[in-house]
Amino acid sequence: MLSKERKRVTEIARSAGYSEGVMYHTTRYCGEIFMRYMNSGSVLELGPAEGLMTDVLFPKFSDDYTVVDGADFFVESAKERHPGIKGEASLFEDYRPGRKFDNIILGHVLEHVEDPVGILKLCSTWMRNNCVRGG
Repeated sequence: MLSKERKRVTEIARSAGYSEGVMYHTTRYCGEIFMRYMNSGSVLELGPAEGLMTDVLFPKFSDDYTVVDGADFFVESAKERHPGIKGEASLFEDYRPGRKFDNIILGHVLEHVEDPVGILKLCSTWMRNNCVRGG
C-alpha cells in the first residue's frame, strides 16, 4: 500500500509536464552537460520523471543504470524503454540501495524535496569515495 506521501508525489507526477516545451530541450541539454563530468561505471538517477535525461545518459552507461522515483509509473516507463535498466519506486528518504555508485544524478529534484540538504547527505553515503568530482 502506498504511503500518503507516495500518493501525493504520484498525483503531482501525473501533471508534471517536464517533457513539454522548453523543459524538454532544457532537460536533455542538462543530461549532455552532466555526461561531460561523469565517471565511468554505475549511475543512480533520482527522479527521472518522464526519462528525458535517462534517454540521453542510458546509452553511455547502460551496463549499470538505476532509477528511483516516487511515482511507480515513471520507473516502469524507464524500464520498458530501456531494457536492462534497474528501477525502484520509492521516496528518496526511504531508498536503501545496499551498494555504492560511481555517479548520482539529481536533475530537477532538490527543489521538490522537504529536506534537500538531508537528501544530499544521504546520497553522499551511496557514492563511491573515489568518485566525487566537481564541474
